[in-house]
Amino acid sequence: MTRINVLFLVFMFAHISLISQSTDCLRTAKFGTTDICIPDVKGYEECYLNPEVKLFADATEAPVNMVLGYYINDESYAVYDTIDILNDFFKIYGTKEIQNLPANKEVITEMGSMLKGNFLIKNWDEMTKYVEDSGLDVEVGVPTVVKSYNLNEESFTMLMIIKYDIAGFEPYDMCIAMNGFLSNDRMVWMAYYLIYDGEETMNKVESKSNEILSSLQKAS
Repeated sequence: MTRINVLFLVFMFAHISLISQSTDCLRTAKFGTTDICIPDVKGYEECYLNPEVKLFADATEAPVNMVLGYYINDESYAVYDTIDILNDFFKIYGTKEIQNLPANKEVITEMGSMLKGNFLIKNWDEMTKYVEDSGLDVEVGVPTVVKSYNLNEESFTMLMIIKYDIAGFEPYDMCIAMNGFLSNDRMVWMAYYLIYDGEETMNKVESKSNEILSSLQKAS
């Protein structure tokens, strides 16, 4: 698989209140030969090690990726067994093929530049093949990229809206903030998800994503 293919496949499942001031790690996740800090985030439960959550998270992740951390808001996690569609959650993940490759600001700049424009749209047919092969009864629409920006020199962000059509449910739009950032000299990813609920939704997604990303970078 070419490096370019790996880069765009990472977006396949592109599926806070206040951020804690503490940058202590709840745990670390192995990513190649390094460890990625998985910090506490106020208002969210980091629950990837929960067997049921892990099963779901791994099943809905592209094969080229590995989930490192999975955060569900406190209220939803308390009734996780009764929820059909998750909302207001985020995940930290990495691309397997580059897990042992050191990264720096130049890598972030290069990646962010490459993913801007119509990159996702042009390659969406190939990415949705993983949805079809997953066995999940869900259709994922072509993403609409709303905004691309750099919160700082060590990250880039893409805001997008994607329509989901899941068997047994009304179709809905999910707003997603996709972030690439440096952590312990590696490039990893964070994606934040919020179901569309009016014009202010995307502003909420951008604000929360920026807070989360800042917290993760402080803990790196």
